[in-house]
Amino acid sequence: MACFAEHGFALDVVSIPDPQLPTVTSLKLSIGVCGLLKRPELAHPDLGFALLDEYSGQGYAFVACQAVIKHALTVLRLENILAIVLPTNTRSITLLKRLGFVYQRDIELYEQTNQLYQYLPNPI
Repeated sequence: MACFAEHGFALDVVSIPDPQLPTVTSLKLSIGVCGLLKRPELAHPDLGFALLDEYSGQGYAFVACQAVIKHALTVLRLENILAIVLPTNTRSITLLKRLGFVYQRDIELYEQTNQLYQYLPNPI
């Protein structure tokens, strides 16, 4: 809540319709989080996401991240969006590349070597 109050963005819950319930219900199943963070160690906001294991690889993270990026660019008018990822997290790296993020450099963050990516939209 502090990040949202200070910056106007934060992580939010990713949810889908609960397959156990009738489709007429509005109840949702929470499957993870996605959003923007503003870490003091980084010059610009970064995209963060995490899903429960059983929902990984089904496209949910891609769709959630696309929505966050669109909101960041159109509503928040952010010019730079970063992402950090451990070099061993190949699934997240693949997702970031599909979204339009490009590797910038390795950085030390939280006592670990991470890879820093920057969102570079495709020119139209």
